[in-house]
Amino acid sequence: MRVGELARRTGVTVRALRYYEAAGLVVPRRLTNGYRDYAPTALAAPRPAPAARRRRRRASAGWAAA
Repeated sequence: MRVGELARRTGVTVRALRYYEAAGLVVPRRLTNGYRDYAPTALAAPRPAPAARRRRRRASAGWAAA
């Protein structure tokens, strides 16, 4: 399945999936046309903990780290 379909099925953003790929947490194969093809096992894609998401949002908003 392609990245958009995986994002819809998991509730994870496409950007997050690309980040996971860069970190080596999700490794899709490449089709001959260059598209990424995610295996059905990728549906168990890791998600950051709620506290990590809150810290990231606060940091991007200019809040000091707590």
